[in-house]
Amino acid sequence: MNQEAQKKKSIWLWIVIALVVACGIYFATTKNSGSGDKATYNTAVQKMEEKDYEGAIKEFEKVENYNDSKTLIQNCYYRLGKAAEKEQRYTDAINFYGKCDESFVSYKDAHYSMQWSKLQYLLAHKDDEKKEDVFNTYVEDLTNDEGFKPAVESIIK
Repeated sequence: MNQEAQKKKSIWLWIVIALVVACGIYFATTKNSGSGDKATYNTAVQKMEEKDYEGAIKEFEKVENYNDSKTLIQNCYYRLGKAAEKEQRYTDAINFYGKCDESFVSYKDAHYSMQWSKLQYLLAHKDDEKKEDVFNTYVEDLTNDEGFKPAVESIIK
């Protein structure tokens, strides 16, 4: 083998070695970030199971594109809404339910619960001398919802 052929073989060998090393680094880094995502996801699921929904949301948001994190974020907001509603914190409940979008499996339930919380808010504040703008907004919104219109009309009489 002449010297020129030997030189070409050596260059190709170094190119192959460089590619192998680059691929190894790539796969090692990708694998580590994936396991990090899985660990963060598992932490979020654990927080959710412990009813630490706000903590779970923070963790899920770190890995929003991992597995079903987006759905579980909305599930946490829904559960926060239910908890706030139970504690008669209706404006908080409305805000939490409002974070559930139409892609959420229980969107209709979340929307209904939000409307229900608005109705409860109206009932709680119907006799306030100085009604807030939010009261009037809820009256208008619920009057446009045929399912809630009769109840709203009886409250504002």
